[in-house]
Amino acid sequence: TAAFQNLRRAHMRLALRASLTQAEGPDSHTRSLGETIEVSVSLLRPEQQQGLAALCALPPKPATFDEDTACAVLQSVLKSKLAALHTLDRLVDAGLVEHWQGAYTIHPAIVDWHTTIAHPINKATYDAARCALVQHMMQVLKLPSRPMQPTDTLTAEQWPLAIAAVQTALELGLPAAADHFVHVLFDRLERYGLRELARQLLDAAAHHHSDDARCAAHLCEHQIRRGQALIWSGDLSASIACLRQAVECARRDAPATLPAALANLARAHLQAGDAQGALNVCNEAFGLEDLPNQPAWQLKVLTTYSAALSHLGLYDQAEEELRQIAALARELNQPAAEIAALINLGILCRQRNRHAEAVGYLEAGLALAREIDFRERMLHALTALGVIALDRGDCAQAEHYYNEALPIAHQLNDLPNIVLLEHALGVLHMRQGKHQQAHTHLLEALTLAERHTLTWYAASVRVELGEWHLEQGQVEQAELVFTRGLEIATERGFTDLAALNRFGLARVCAERGNHSAARQLAQDSRHVLRNLSHYRSDEIAAWIEKLPAESAITPSVTEMTGTTSSAS
Repeated sequence: TAAFQNLRRAHMRLALRASLTQAEGPDSHTRSLGETIEVSVSLLRPEQQQGLAALCALPPKPATFDEDTACAVLQSVLKSKLAALHTLDRLVDAGLVEHWQGAYTIHPAIVDWHTTIAHPINKATYDAARCALVQHMMQVLKLPSRPMQPTDTLTAEQWPLAIAAVQTALELGLPAAADHFVHVLFDRLERYGLRELARQLLDAAAHHHSDDARCAAHLCEHQIRRGQALIWSGDLSASIACLRQAVECARRDAPATLPAALANLARAHLQAGDAQGALNVCNEAFGLEDLPNQPAWQLKVLTTYSAALSHLGLYDQAEEELRQIAALARELNQPAAEIAALINLGILCRQRNRHAEAVGYLEAGLALAREIDFRERMLHALTALGVIALDRGDCAQAEHYYNEALPIAHQLNDLPNIVLLEHALGVLHMRQGKHQQAHTHLLEALTLAERHTLTWYAASVRVELGEWHLEQGQVEQAELVFTRGLEIATERGFTDLAALNRFGLARVCAERGNHSAARQLAQDSRHVLRNLSHYRSDEIAAWIEKLPAESAITPSVTEMTGTTSSAS
């Protein structure tokens, strides 16, 4: 343990010693790794030493950089491009920079040596090189031709350089650079799970005051980005307020940003459990003349629209929309939107008890998400596949999916999906008879959902939490949980969740011997779910068949469903 802890420290790694050759005896002279690097560097001329210090501003191996990037950084300390190229060649010859098939890289140990024990005279050189890296990447990553347009020209090899430039801009306090990177990298940072870095970039960019002609559009864009960041953190009421301001700003000063503002506002309403509000915003976006000219945002609006239809139990319409979205996304080469459509189709097919189709869609979406390292969508697909594995009784496979998904959810700080996974783990442990673990996960899911006003999730979790109380013989607590779930689902128009919580109350009636009320509640629930082609409708029908024909106690159904309470 101590050895591994030491290896985490750069100065300890550089202090490691080894014999110069294996043939030498036990008394032979040894050099540390740091001393060996120092000997190599000492053989360089002063300008070459400065060049090496400059290249240490670049991310080390396994990251690579091309000749243009190397020259941009080297020219910050050398006089000309010719001198930069000569120095680069000399560093390769000296073994201090690696070169292979047009790509260069520098070993982490050499960067460690420079940043840990190199002579302080190189500090100014290092900082000048870091500024040069930022300026070079600003040239490589050009601003889009119009606001809020995604830029996907960045190659996999350039991505580590872009991240290094972003971090350097933050560390050196360069608000103009931060503003530039917000406009070209914000969505990609979210996609790769670097939400905290995106937030920091947004905060730093707030200190930049641009006087160019696009200032109004940039201000609207920053307002939209702030709304996105608030969605991530689960502060949905603040997000909706922020995005409404962005919509007004866009209408007044920057119409080109209006599709993005409305797309994000619709998403915020959906996350807050206001599916009808999300539909209203989507319909407003569909009325924009400019929406078809912005395919990325058009597809985002369509995706939210289909999800809202699904939340309201309008499954046929939602499925038709999703098929069209998948086809349109493929035609427009918009992989993120295609992935979302495939995953949502999988989730919807599972709701309709079409498991084979569901798995096909989800696996296709997961494969595409892995291909572009879209972690949020990987998380969605893994969670849904885990749910289907559990439907099929394969608890081990379900747990495997959930265990892969949960670290991604925490890395992204994605509260809705953390709630979803805690909920799923609760269901898994219920199936396995691990009652205490199940209760812990379900209660955590409900607590997070209520704390962050994730109302759809709050109604959904109550279905299984109420069932858990029934399994424990806690009929009163189950009634409180189901009643509150029914209230939320009815108020918000979540037809399927209302039916499931109503079935929970039917089971409460049955536990009390009130079979007449239980039958009526269950039949109402089955009728709704069957019309939706919901996978649990057959289960409810089988449950009704097993009910005794008469009951000893017959309070009205209204008394059961009209109870007002606040379940914890």
